[in-house]
Amino acid sequence: MLPMLGMAQELSLDTENATVDFNFVAENLNGTVGGIDATLSLNLSDLSSSTIEGTADVSTISTGSRVRDKHLKSDDFFHAEQYPK
Repeated sequence: MLPMLGMAQELSLDTENATVDFNFVAENLNGTVGGIDATLSLNLSDLSSSTIEGTADVSTISTGSRVRDKHLKSDDFFHAEQYPK
């Protein structure tokens, strides 16, 4: 038995080179967003109390279309000017 299994742990994630990939099925659209900052708090004895908290830098959104990326950063979607993360 592992001695740390019953303990809560906060894990640092290597986010320097991390991206979040997304797929919007209705539009057959794939993309990524970078600038990830995340913390994982894992409690193996009570998984319901475990959490993942993080942010992504909206200015890094990339779908392969500059026009679409600009629209996603607009007030219609992420409102990147007011909410950069």
